[in-house]
Amino acid sequence: MKTTLPVVLVMISVAMGANAEITSESGRGNTQSQDRIMSLKKSIENKISDTSSRGSESTDSHSKKNNGSKGGNYGLDLQIPARALIPEDIEYQLPVDFGLTARERDGWINMTEQQFYDQAAKSEVMISSFANEAALRRYLIDVATFGARAGQTQIYLNEWIGKIGRLKKNRAGDYEVIGLGADDLISLAAGAWIKSEHITDKRIKRDLDAIKRDRTPCRLGGNTQTIQCGAIVLSLTAPPALRFRQVEWFGGSFAGIGGNYKVSSSWSWQKTLEDSRGTSSFARKTSDELEAKGDAFDATMTRKQAVEKTNTNKSTMSSGKPGQ
Repeated sequence: MKTTLPVVLVMISVAMGANAEITSESGRGNTQSQDRIMSLKKSIENKISDTSSRGSESTDSHSKKNNGSKGGNYGLDLQIPARALIPEDIEYQLPVDFGLTARERDGWINMTEQQFYDQAAKSEVMISSFANEAALRRYLIDVATFGARAGQTQIYLNEWIGKIGRLKKNRAGDYEVIGLGADDLISLAAGAWIKSEHITDKRIKRDLDAIKRDRTPCRLGGNTQTIQCGAIVLSLTAPPALRFRQVEWFGGSFAGIGGNYKVSSSWSWQKTLEDSRGTSSFARKTSDELEAKGDAFDATMTRKQAVEKTNTNKSTMSSGKPGQ
């Protein structure tokens, strides 16, 4: 019996140490998730800054004045290409990387060698006859896989926009985002990209599998940048372009899904919640934690509901009516 107390103390000490280690690992995991979300959002912000265009307000906007606190828009002043909402990029490869053009040596290109490649391209020569087709196919599949994930990202993004606000196409074919702001769109796009690590859309999965299974010999398609492999056409440009059965798989659209998003840059649920004095700090903390975990949809919905609840309470107080 004399050894009982020391043994118990040792067991408690070991348990506490294990719990501390688990807590530490959990904390590191949360920090890494938050860092990744912030990195993805920053990447999207930089892309929007580089590629977006500002134009006149949409004539279909419900409000052209500050109605943000009620979930309206100042006006859809920011136009964002779908491509800018994809936070990561593929590592580009060019014809020279696959031995399809003459390499530059000491600042010079052997024109006789280059004429050989140009003639081979015009004759639509088989790639396997003079270059590494296996390496080219690996790159083609990388591009196709990235395009599939980007397409899945847009499916999630459009679905979430429709649930939180409203998404419609105008006469020009652009998407108009109603009831969300640019900050919300960026957050949702980052979350959709994370969720799209696993493709769930049946059409995208089926077509991606078909691209991966295709064994049609590849040939040059008139120039050293264009590769034709049956129903697949790959352009070795920076960035690359890929079409499958006439569907734009990588380029302006991804897996056949693309377009421009018109959204308000002057208001968002995120901004409104951050600036509001009436909303609870618990709502802010909860939404931030959800976003850090990659759950951008619930984070944005939480922000929206918190702001709407605050507005309802303010309206009730100003009317003198008791809350329900």
